[in-house]
Amino acid sequence: MRSYVIIPARLKSSRFPRKPLQSAYGKSLLQMTYERASLVPGIDGVIVATPDQEIMDEVDRWKGTAYWTGESCPTGTHRAAEAVKQLDGQVKIVNWQVDEPEIDPSSVKRMLDALSDTVIMTMTADLPSGLFEDPNQTKAIVSNGRCLWFSRAHMNGSQAHVGVYAYHKSLLLQLGNLKPTRYSLAENLEQLAWLENGYVVNTIHLDELPVSVNCMADWLRLVSRSEPLFTSSPTAGPNS
Repeated sequence: MRSYVIIPARLKSSRFPRKPLQSAYGKSLLQMTYERASLVPGIDGVIVATPDQEIMDEVDRWKGTAYWTGESCPTGTHRAAEAVKQLDGQVKIVNWQVDEPEIDPSSVKRMLDALSDTVIMTMTADLPSGLFEDPNQTKAIVSNGRCLWFSRAHMNGSQAHVGVYAYHKSLLLQLGNLKPTRYSLAENLEQLAWLENGYVVNTIHLDELPVSVNCMADWLRLVSRSEPLFTSSPTAGPNS
């Protein structure tokens, strides 16, 4: 079965406006993440899903692939679900958040290998004590590889959640039709709507928590320590 990475990207982030176009060493955050995603073993293509002309122009600058999506998509999952309709047949999809440029491509391959057609896969890592009270770091309660709950607040025994997901196209389309739920609205976490609707979210555990760019301080921390990420990497587009 073919596999694609979809990177939802928009300029109107409430916490960090214009985040995908932040740049260092001649590359935007979006390009860094795209190139990283292109290195996933066996991936058939990487696609940016966006409602913004500036992002379309940015992807075109380095000859990547981008699909238009509507302005009204409430979450990255809804945006990925809109984009996946442009891919024929049944495929595996990785929804890779634009603010996760440090993800190890081999870990994404592990996630795809563990995927079934009824399960959502994601990633977790040990939660550093310095992030216990940080609302930008989503936390997860995990038991036997299954996520039982998500929260922005610290929970005893919680792990750090990493913003990468994998699912079959058919399941992603179902998630794209979900309405917000009581707890997902309270926490502003779409993952809770999945749990409240009975979906299973399994996880692979990472040895180290990558830097996630939620705010300007995260971006500055990333560019100060991760210059090897910014060296040239191959890009990939859909082959269908």
